[in-house]
Amino acid sequence: KATALSGLGISFGAGMINVALVHKGMMIRSFSLPFGGDFIDEAAAKNTNSSVAQVTELKEEGVDVSKSVVIKEQEYHDALTQRQVDAIAMTYRELLEKLRDALQEFFSRPENRVGDPKTTLPVFVSGGTSRAQGFLDLFDEIILGSLDQRWASRFPLAANATHAKDPLNAVALGALIFARMRTPRLT
Repeated sequence: KATALSGLGISFGAGMINVALVHKGMMIRSFSLPFGGDFIDEAAAKNTNSSVAQVTELKEEGVDVSKSVVIKEQEYHDALTQRQVDAIAMTYRELLEKLRDALQEFFSRPENRVGDPKTTLPVFVSGGTSRAQGFLDLFDEIILGSLDQRWASRFPLAANATHAKDPLNAVALGALIFARMRTPRLT
């Protein structure tokens, strides 16, 4: 059973991954990693000797990052396009592995544990970089499926993440709600 207003929120933006641990509506700890959608585009372009614009366009047209395939078959799909798709998927994996390593270190510290260890905390994912098809499957596999069990038994996270209904605007909407809760009403 999840505790109301508690969980781990992770936003995948263009330039950063932001992580917040929240317990009963209060932020306990947060951290950021300097990787995001731009990192994916730049690394995939470099690895395939392509332009960042080409890779970005391909990624945004639709790539299933868990299967390394183009979702909507393009009229011009050749060996270079497949190398770009593979590079995009590989770089998504690399990004999630960097996050997994940071979470391992984060949760290994006693001050970052909250609540009852019998309570499973939900994991919420948002941000434009998380919109890629197959992202949540990859996230669940790399992050939730392989975290170190030494601390997981004392700090259990949900087995599957929940994706924001509107990943692009979820963080802004959450900040607005938070601000409204903290601001006294003017009469």
